Parts: sequence; C-alpha cells; structure tokens
Amino acid sequence: MEHNNRKSHLLGLMQTEHSKLEALLNSLNEEQMLRPDVVGTWWEQTMISEIVHSVELDPGLNGEP
Repeated sequence: MEHNNRKSHLLGLMQTEHSKLEALLNSLNEEQMLRPDVVGTWWEQTMISEIVHSVELDPGLNGEP
C-alpha cells in the first residue's frame, strides 16, 4: 500500500506543477510565446532528470510491483 501512496503523491506533485506551468503559459501574449530561444526545453529536461533521480533513490516509484 505504501507504494501506491508514493506513486499517488508523485503523480499529484506532477499534476500540480504542470497546472502551474499551464497558468504561466496562459499568461503570455503571442509575442512572448513566439520569441525564439527564451527557455527551450529546459523544464522538460529538468523534470526528466528529477524523475530519474527519484526512481534511483526510491526504486518503488518506477511502477513495478
């Protein structure tokens, strides 16, 4: 049961942070959204790194029984 709680917690955090990102993106005007090389995919790479690091620290987060 602890595995399900960890997974639910991680999914909840991801959903919360994604909602914050959507709110930020929705606040940008067209010129700001189309400006090249402002952010790139930094946030995506950071999220992937965090997930990989978390699974390395707690293998129970990988979804396997």
